[in-house]
Amino acid sequence: MKKHLIRAVLYLLGIVVLAFGIVLNTKASLGVSSIITISYSIAHIWNLNFANTSLVMYSSFVIIEMILRGIRKEKREFWLSILQIPFSIVFTRFMNIFDNMLPDFKTVYDGSFWGSIGGRFVVLLAAILLTGWGVVLTVNPRLVPNPADGIVHTISECIGKSMGLTKNIFDISCVAITCILCLIANGKIIGVGIGTIASMLLIGRVIAITNHFVKTPMEQAMGLTKANTKRANTKKVDTKTTNK
Repeated sequence: MKKHLIRAVLYLLGIVVLAFGIVLNTKASLGVSSIITISYSIAHIWNLNFANTSLVMYSSFVIIEMILRGIRKEKREFWLSILQIPFSIVFTRFMNIFDNMLPDFKTVYDGSFWGSIGGRFVVLLAAILLTGWGVVLTVNPRLVPNPADGIVHTISECIGKSMGLTKNIFDISCVAITCILCLIANGKIIGVGIGTIASMLLIGRVIAITNHFVKTPMEQAMGLTKANTKRANTKKVDTKTTNK
């Protein structure tokens, strides 16, 4: 019971940290993370709520994922995909809270260090670290993935390519869609900048380095290690033998 509680707490903490990191990234005004560029640009072009446009985007990811799972006749994965909808609702509500709470560093702190390029780079790096840590905390408990990771995983299985390569292609596609949409609807690109490139290059490294130090202890604390799995399987075998 204690391990299940730890698992749930880490997962919920991950949702909060990930939402905070993504929103903090936007507040640096240096370019947002690649997947968020679509909802961010739409929100700014048509003056919509950023969290709500993100919810629509995540929901569309889930629908595409369900269609792909349905085509592949993966019934279990199809129904599990639906759980990403409540995840998206909770996740984007936290985004809404942080979006209202955090200042836009470029405008609010104009004329000070935090409003300068250097200060905003510090904010961007903090956002990248938090985003990476948030991914680690939400993925390692092996519960419901966020839709951005879910759709990349599904596509990678459909095309038979590695998840890393698929994510790179997906990120580039999101940025390309954002640029085309912005140029058509607004005449200039919004949300894409040096911060977008930095996020694409560094978030994966943050995840890898963090997992190197914390993944095994996390799995042990949550009861998800291979040793625990083997013990559980041994108990099942012993029970069957006893029943016989």
